[in-house]
Amino acid sequence: MPAPPLSLLWWCRPLPLAASYVNGALALTRPTAKRAVSIVASARLVLAFAAARPRGGRAGASTRDGAARLPLLGMAPVGDLQVAFALQLDQLAAVMILVVTGVGAV
Repeated sequence: MPAPPLSLLWWCRPLPLAASYVNGALALTRPTAKRAVSIVASARLVLAFAAARPRGGRAGASTRDGAARLPLLGMAPVGDLQVAFALQLDQLAAVMILVVTGVGAV
């Protein structure tokens, strides 16, 4: 069964950050490990691209315009004001994520 599009989308942000920390640690502890640093640098973008690929199905609620939304954090409502943090994936965002991660991987 394919994964919903937003279940893997949030990995696009921490994956390159974690790989950057790994690259920094490798460069500082083993300065001669240039091949390992290159592999980690390339793999982080390829993995981010794989996580960003549109998947079948939907996660969370679907809005009227067809975008999928995955609620992450809801704040305490104050009167009529209700602030919520969520990931939203529409067609334009999906294309831009694929372009950025795909070109970066190349």
